[in-house]
Amino acid sequence: MRTILGLTKTSKLVLATVVSVTVFGSVYGFAASLGISTSGLGADNKVVASCGSGMTFAYTTSYYSALPGYAVNGINLTSIPAGCLGKSLAVTFSDSGNAALGTQVTATLPASGTTSTVSITPSSNDIDASKVDNVSVVVS
Repeated sequence: MRTILGLTKTSKLVLATVVSVTVFGSVYGFAASLGISTSGLGADNKVVASCGSGMTFAYTTSYYSALPGYAVNGINLTSIPAGCLGKSLAVTFSDSGNAALGTQVTATLPASGTTSTVSITPSSNDIDASKVDNVSVVVS
């Protein structure tokens, strides 16, 4: 009788382990499949623009002795969709704890063309490039 009870407990443990691994694997697979696009939000920072998709974003840096270190000094946008031309741009740089670095950068996208450059003056908005972990870009 004890052997049957011991076997039942072992079987229950094995079954619980198999179920746990299956559930974890499914949840992990679902999270890994979250896609990122400009038409929706996901698990990463991308350009969110209601006016179109495909816009790409990059920032530039230069040495700024007041930090001392490298500061963000510009933003380059490419592949701007026609529907976004003339719209407002808001960019927030943040650290790994999602605390904003510097102040939000705002600009108006050009009325024509597919590229735009926004200058940032480190002395008036010192964004420490070594602390940038996330960038949020919104076009509205």
